[in-house]
Amino acid sequence: MSLKDVPTKIPEDLQALFDAVRVKRPKASPKSGKEVWDKLNEDLKPRMVEYYSVLGDAHNLFGEAVAAFDARAVEGASLICRATIEAACYLFLTTKPSKRGIREYFPLTLNGEVRQVQFEELRKAIVKRGILSTKQVHALHRIQKNGNLIAHLASQHATQIRAFEKEARRVNKEVLTKKGLTDEQRHRIEWKVRSILRFWLSAEEVLDDLTEAASILRTLARHVHNPNVPKPH
Repeated sequence: MSLKDVPTKIPEDLQALFDAVRVKRPKASPKSGKEVWDKLNEDLKPRMVEYYSVLGDAHNLFGEAVAAFDARAVEGASLICRATIEAACYLFLTTKPSKRGIREYFPLTLNGEVRQVQFEELRKAIVKRGILSTKQVHALHRIQKNGNLIAHLASQHATQIRAFEKEARRVNKEVLTKKGLTDEQRHRIEWKVRSILRFWLSAEEVLDDLTEAASILRTLARHVHNPNVPKPH
C-alpha cells in the first residue's frame, strides 16, 4: 500500500460520518464576534476602569480580532486573538497597580535591556498562577497553536507535510495492513492521519478561540486590583 492510498480529502460518502464525530458547539454559543465582544464588555462593566488600567492594550487588540472575524478575515482574527492573549499575559504579569500609580516590572537581560519574552514562557507563567481553569489552560495552548499556524504559514506547512509523510508511511505499514479492520475503522484511521495537515483554520475554530479568549480576559480581570480605582457599590 503506497502513501497516496492515505486520503488527503474526505470522500463525499464519509462527510456525514466525520460530521457526526466532530464536537458540536452548544446551541447557546455566540454566532459572531460582536456577540462575544458585547458579552465581554457587559460582564466587565462593573470593573472596566480597574481592568483597563492594566489590560487596556490587550482589550483593544481583542476588539480588532472580533472585527476581523465579523469581516470574514478569519485567519487575521486568529492571529490577532493570539496577540491579544500574549499581550494580556504579559501585561498581567508585569504591571502592578499601587497607591502611587502603575508600576511596570519589565523582564530585563543581564545588561539591563528589556528582554523579549516568548509566548511559551508567558503561557507557563500565567498557568503557574493557578487562576485559569483546566479548559482555559487548554484554550490558551490552542489559541497559541492556531495563531502560530497563520503567523508561520509556510514553515508550519512544511513541518506538517513531513509529519504527514512519516505517519502515513507508518500507518500504511503497521496499521492498515492488519486483517479484520472494518471500513469504518479504516476510514477513521485514515482521517486521523489526514488531520495532521491543517493548511487553514475554519470559522468555527476561530470563533471558539475568540470565545475562550474572552473567558480568559474575564478571569484576568477578576485578579486585577488597582487601589486607586473606587470599588463599585
